[in-house]
Amino acid sequence: MKRRYQIFVSSTYKDLIEHRQLIIKSLMQVNAIPAGMELFPAADDDAWSLIQRTIEESDYYVVLIGGRYGSTDTNGLSFTENEYDYASQKGLPIMAFLHGAPATLPRDQTETDEKAWQMLQNFRAKAQKRHCKHWSNQTDLIAAVMTSYHHLIDAHPAVGWVRGNQAKTVEDLEKVVALQDKVKQLETELAAIRSEDSLLSNLPKDDQVMTFSIKCEEVIHSVNVPWRDVWQVIGNCAADLLSIETAAELFDQMVIEHYRFDGMPAIGSEEWRAWETSAKISVDSQQWQELRRLLTALNLIEVDTRQVQRHAGYDFRTHTQNYQTVTEYFCRLAPLGRKLLAKLLRPPVAEAQPMPAAQGTLP
Repeated sequence: MKRRYQIFVSSTYKDLIEHRQLIIKSLMQVNAIPAGMELFPAADDDAWSLIQRTIEESDYYVVLIGGRYGSTDTNGLSFTENEYDYASQKGLPIMAFLHGAPATLPRDQTETDEKAWQMLQNFRAKAQKRHCKHWSNQTDLIAAVMTSYHHLIDAHPAVGWVRGNQAKTVEDLEKVVALQDKVKQLETELAAIRSEDSLLSNLPKDDQVMTFSIKCEEVIHSVNVPWRDVWQVIGNCAADLLSIETAAELFDQMVIEHYRFDGMPAIGSEEWRAWETSAKISVDSQQWQELRRLLTALNLIEVDTRQVQRHAGYDFRTHTQNYQTVTEYFCRLAPLGRKLLAKLLRPPVAEAQPMPAAQGTLP
């Protein structure tokens, strides 16, 4: 999309009319849009409002300072300095070009009034606080203006103007906004994935052992359970809502199934069930509570509560069933827990086998 920039050209008029015309012509040759006092009537309140509006609509501001301070307003400032101050107030990038030796200019191009001359010096000092260039003739001035203009549009790209048939429509802008929102959403999701990956890397390794205790025949024994087995039992069962009591039973069963000793009956057999009863096997419930707190702290499971109706007996006087509302606790997989479970259950990728060497030769 081809873009044109509007440049407000400010200066005193009669003494610099030829210089202004050269600047305007040079700017038009590079497809810029010059704007300045040529468009406005002089010393008029409505004209100043128009000047302000034109400065606001401009992309850059050029001020040309020779040997004249120019006509002043009721506040004692020249119109050129007022324009300069307004452009500075609006934050426009400013290009200032000052004559290098104004005292050497012809008498009709300099101030003869001492007060006006001092105002000119004050204005020059103000302009020189910013980046500015000096000139001595029209050739130097045009070269300085064009060099500064190209540098400025590179260093401070502005909004500019485009043809109406090239400008973005409301629909185009809405699409851009929608795409920007989508980018933000995807960036947020990517940050969450990276955060989850970081958390997963800090979790216990699959073959890392967790040690629990089991009481058998009044003797406490240690039981080592791989982290993979602990997580698969709890993770598979907690994929949907699982009551805390059921989860505790599954934990006890997992610990018991990992208990091994010489001559132990096969798990699940009648001999094993008989032995389990006679041996009075038990698992301390505090271990499940500690494991649940650990899994919650690791953001693998979430604990939720629900109000449920429980049967509270039969009322023979009214011949009705009684129920009471109780609070039950459930656990389920958190988003990170689902990701870890999927990772653990994912089948290992088989290594690619090399192709067998060809036998014989081609005919």
